[in-house]
Amino acid sequence: MSRREDLARRRANLVARSRRLRDNLAVEGERIGSRLALVDKGVAMARSLARQPLLVAAVVTLMMTLKPLRAMKWAARGALLFSVARRVYGAVDRAEFARGDSGEPPTFI
Repeated sequence: MSRREDLARRRANLVARSRRLRDNLAVEGERIGSRLALVDKGVAMARSLARQPLLVAAVVTLMMTLKPLRAMKWAARGALLFSVARRVYGAVDRAEFARGDSGEPPTFI
């Protein structure tokens, strides 16, 4: 094997290894990004609750007056309904934004 062929083979191996490492890095980046997005949502939720201390006080008072198990069931139901309402509102809002001024329905890719 000549030196040129040896260098070409080593280059091909390095290019393949570099491609694998980039793919692995992209996968890890997506995984970390999704975790950080969850943290961002939690921080945003905490900030929105901090802006409404009356609501927090009302929820705490309600939970103290009800039995803890019943309060947890209601809290779970409320969280589910709140999550569904936010998703529906977000989808409608995005659809209206995508429609723009032309009044045509949005095109999804």
